[in-house]
Amino acid sequence: MPRVSEKRPRRSRGRRRSRSGLPRLPLRLPVAAAAVAGVLAAAGGTAFATDKEVVLDTDGRERTVRTFGSTVGDVLDSAGVVPGEHDVATPGPDAPAEPDMVVRILPVLSEPVTEEVAIEAATVERKNPDLPEGEREVVTEPEDGLREVTTATVLRDGERVEHELRDEVVTAPVEGLVEVGTKAPETAGADTGGVPDSGLNWAALARCESGGDPGAVNSDGGYYGLHQFSTTTWQAMGGSGLPSDATPAEQTRRAQRPYDSVGGDWRSQWPHCGRYLFD
Repeated sequence: MPRVSEKRPRRSRGRRRSRSGLPRLPLRLPVAAAAVAGVLAAAGGTAFATDKEVVLDTDGRERTVRTFGSTVGDVLDSAGVVPGEHDVATPGPDAPAEPDMVVRILPVLSEPVTEEVAIEAATVERKNPDLPEGEREVVTEPEDGLREVTTATVLRDGERVEHELRDEVVTAPVEGLVEVGTKAPETAGADTGGVPDSGLNWAALARCESGGDPGAVNSDGGYYGLHQFSTTTWQAMGGSGLPSDATPAEQTRRAQRPYDSVGGDWRSQWPHCGRYLFD
């Protein structure tokens, strides 16, 4: 009799069923991992670092590195880049590492030098209706500030150039304040130099001290104007600038103050010409 081959029945290649009777689905690991990371990020959980490309630029020489680092410092460590003590990394080491970012390293070739630089203080003016017109009263002297500027020689585009590393304000400047008089002038006698009559002959004193010249400067230096003020006395009486630059009225008005401050002892102020005050 002819032999009949016995063939085993083929198994179905359909999806295998789980014990529950439902077909099993293949697990796609990369998709699942991304989904888990997305869920963690959305829920505010701690997500793992992701692989990223970062460009390192050292004096114009660029190379791309792949890294899992979360900060610029991590990127440099993973790339084996150790900046010098004073080298400048931009962004800084603590900045977050972002995909496709460029990190530039500026090599510093010399020891940094720090210099102190003055910050010039400004002087502002304020009108004073109680001060005679044309007069200026120093309320606050300006005070210059101070900043420290640190520079070094760096390598940029293959050339050695000076570069500013830091600029820090140590002391902020303090503005000066000067009051400017706006009060209308008062009627004055002819011999008072534009101030209310005090019974003193300021014009005679001025003729002796300076020849009556409000812009006079002593040939030996240090004394200025009608009544030959020193700059120290002038400033102590509230004047600004040089006495010889002020109006005759302001010079005579301020001359009255040192006379009053010494109780009329004119010899201490004008030892040679003071006697003419009483002419």
